[in-house]
Amino acid sequence: MYEIDQSYDMTIKVADSLTLSGGDGNTEGGFLMTSDGIGEFSWPEDEDIREAEGAPSDISHSETDSDGIWQITWTAPSNDTGHVHFWLAGNSVNGDGAPGDEDWWNILSFTINSRSEERRVGKECRSRW
Repeated sequence: MYEIDQSYDMTIKVADSLTLSGGDGNTEGGFLMTSDGIGEFSWPEDEDIREAEGAPSDISHSETDSDGIWQITWTAPSNDTGHVHFWLAGNSVNGDGAPGDEDWWNILSFTINSRSEERRVGKECRSRW
């Protein structure tokens, strides 16, 4: 659940399973993330992150990253907008500049509820029992 105008730190980590298990996997990674324009993303200046091309409320890597880890902050909207849906696409690639069998792509979606949505859903659940 989010609170109005509160900031939430998030870590994005993109890696293939071989790299995650300590093996010699892919060497580069990237991402694209959106909250459908609800709230605002920010990041430290030393992170290789930029606004996504053609979608200024979305964020993306600006340079491929060797460790596939980025630190971001999402600030909730200044009014209660209900559920906020996030989508994160990540890629872990071998860096040869061409699609191949060693390149991995994945999508994560998640939702953060607002306090009003939590109360509404809670009331609906109680009324069913």
